[in-house]
Amino acid sequence: LTPFGDFNERIQPTWINKLASTPLPFRHEEGLLPFSEVGAQLRGGIPLMGDDGVDLEYALYVSNGPKFADAGAGSLLEAANNADINKSKAFGARIGIRPLPLSAEFGRLKIGLSTYNGTWDDQHQSLWLNVWGADAAYKIGYLELRGEFVDFWRELPDGASTEHRQGGYAQAAYKLTPLGLPILDRTELVLRYSQQNQ
Repeated sequence: LTPFGDFNERIQPTWINKLASTPLPFRHEEGLLPFSEVGAQLRGGIPLMGDDGVDLEYALYVSNGPKFADAGAGSLLEAANNADINKSKAFGARIGIRPLPLSAEFGRLKIGLSTYNGTWDDQHQSLWLNVWGADAAYKIGYLELRGEFVDFWRELPDGASTEHRQGGYAQAAYKLTPLGLPILDRTELVLRYSQQNQ
């Protein structure tokens, strides 16, 4: 799975995702970046304040790059993306930080920035795809808030124009455990708004 943002790698599996749907920018074919690729990645985390929960996480990766169904604007990404169509590679990175110490008891906040860049054409014209994104997640008590924004730019074969798309989602979830009703202990209310400019 392409390690871009927070949802694709960490939230989308059906046993983790709180809803049956996927936010529009992260769909397998109609989304704004490849869902999966073949490549290598270096990732890790660095504690910034000992064991108090303030840390930095990072991921650097290189992959076979994006593949589209055709060269036109609005073209869908290929779901089966396990071949290198142009012998060029895509490069990406994500950096995230948890700035709130556990001892402050302000909840858990995570903020991340991602980038993904590579050539997408198979005619060796070196047409570039550039995607950047921002994500955030906050949890305190029984409340969880999260969201992401994705900005997509792709050079088109005519050499004079680019395709620019954007998308994102915002999600809120609240567990009903505080109501004290055993039948609702495992119940959670979830609301998600998702949009994508095609």
